Amino acid sequence: MKITSKDLFAQVKKQHETALAAAFKSGDPEQMATAMTAFFDGMNEAVLQRAAEEIDARNQDATILTARGANVLTAAERDYYDGLAKALKSSDPRAAVANYEVAMPQTVVERIIRTIKKTHPLLDKLNFMSTAYLSRILVNAKPAQLAAWGKITGPVQKEIEGGVQEIALTMCKLSAFLCISMDLVELGPEWMDTYARETLSEAIACACEAGAVAGTGKDEPIGMIRDISPSASVQDGVYPKQTPVKIKKLDPKTMGALLKKLARNPVDSTGNSARAVDPRDIILVFNPFDYWEKVFAATTLLVGGQYMTNVLPIPAEIFQSSALAQGEAVIGIAPYYFIGVGPAGKQGTIIPDDSVKFLEDQRAYKAKLQGNGRPMDQYAFLLLDVSELDSVVSTIVEVSGTVATKEQA
Repeated sequence: MKITSKDLFAQVKKQHETALAAAFKSGDPEQMATAMTAFFDGMNEAVLQRAAEEIDARNQDATILTARGANVLTAAERDYYDGLAKALKSSDPRAAVANYEVAMPQTVVERIIRTIKKTHPLLDKLNFMSTAYLSRILVNAKPAQLAAWGKITGPVQKEIEGGVQEIALTMCKLSAFLCISMDLVELGPEWMDTYARETLSEAIACACEAGAVAGTGKDEPIGMIRDISPSASVQDGVYPKQTPVKIKKLDPKTMGALLKKLARNPVDSTGNSARAVDPRDIILVFNPFDYWEKVFAATTLLVGGQYMTNVLPIPAEIFQSSALAQGEAVIGIAPYYFIGVGPAGKQGTIIPDDSVKFLEDQRAYKAKLQGNGRPMDQYAFLLLDVSELDSVVSTIVEVSGTVATKEQA
């Protein structure tokens, strides 16, 4: 079977995802530069390979390009890439790109976000969107209030008091390297767009996942594991970790107790008001080591001779993230985490960069975007201690039309 460009791109991303995730988690510029340079080299080769095949076969017919992963560009997108290519091919490309003040079109960023959602299921579950035109979001700031019954001809019994809480989206710079080869520039706007979208989507996804799960809040998103309550001791912009809730099982009693904590109404200081929680919105995130050592066994059932994995008492989804330390996990209401990415204002989003050495026939630039993220309230996510999680699970066995259970280690 012939490998399509999308399959080839996926293979390259898979080969580099561990190194990229570790680099973004470390925050070490040198480690990030090394991991991203290797990744971009691989993606560059993949794009060149697919482009060569399509150019030879159909001379860049739009239908074939679309099927192979390239997009038919809008006029604004084509102008952007044509201008960038002209700057890269100039006698002084660094100065030309530095003075290239055309921002990456919003449509490109939106397609990058769609790609991220398709390839990174955890980010797809969150409230993840483009923030090109947003500076703040509004959330409900009052507990649910009941209306009052009365006679049709009687006076209005109760006035419903409404209110909103404004959360400012202080934008943080999100930078990723682009190692652009001159061979790629010569291919034209469609393939430059393919390369930019595929590489930026993976780099942005790794950064966003690390920030959304464990970000400190200092020049980066506030992670799910952070304490954002009014009493939290924020030091120099860094939010402290929550006090972890220790769990030893993933049984109905434990899960119910955790969901009860998530059901607290964040605007009710008495703690007596509750909100409805849809179990289908619940996510559990584990360190990969913990997942395979403990969670996999604890959530795998043998039913009628076949194994079923990730089985929980509620219809929640399980994810793995290397952003969590071993022994840590997160449970929370996925739509209650907001994260957004957008173009970096009026400045060009691709700028020269001095932190990566230039390679032969290849120039390194920094792709500059803006973004931020945070839980929408203090009870939406819980940090868990799963260091003593029991992997024992009940196995379901069919016996003459009846169902029996037995303990399985």
